[in-house]
Amino acid sequence: MNKAAAFINSGIIETYCLGFTGDKENREVQLMASLYPQVQQQIDSVKLMFSDKIFANQIKPSPAVKISVMKNVYVQHSLTNKKFLPLLNNIKSIDDLHECVIANNLRNSNLPVDNIMTQELPSTNEITNFAAWVKKEQTEEIHPHINEYIAVMEGSCDMYFGNVKKSYSKGDVIFIPPHILHSAVITSAQPMFALVQRQMIV
Repeated sequence: MNKAAAFINSGIIETYCLGFTGDKENREVQLMASLYPQVQQQIDSVKLMFSDKIFANQIKPSPAVKISVMKNVYVQHSLTNKKFLPLLNNIKSIDDLHECVIANNLRNSNLPVDNIMTQELPSTNEITNFAAWVKKEQTEEIHPHINEYIAVMEGSCDMYFGNVKKSYSKGDVIFIPPHILHSAVITSAQPMFALVQRQMIV
């Protein structure tokens, strides 16, 4: 058996490709690879084999894992930057939202709007935020893949979920799950002012 074959059969190449060799062994492998083409070929072959095994057996996280991680990141960010709405499914009362209203310089509900005016708020790919002022109504809409939360800051409305009517007023947080046809009619004399958050789900 020649020197190159003996080196290949020693098992050091596998150890080297796994990253378990020290500096001295690394230099030895690199020297042998430069002297013997078959050693370099074996290194390439072992690396490819390990790579195939790793990718064949890798655990692919579901999209829900990414969304969950990014929500946690969002929560931490909203604690330090008050322009970001807190997660509306976690607030205790709309009093928790007044800092966001002030930080975003949101005007009061006495606005010269024909029906609906919106203002974008800081958002992420997974969580979209905006403020809305509605004088008359919100026509029917439906959202796939998101949970929608509407925090009523001023005014009131009747929400229609299909043929079911529910009434909401200042202090309420409206939850609209995905794939639910919904619309609203404003019941207060002044426009309803609301903070809206759409949270992506799988």
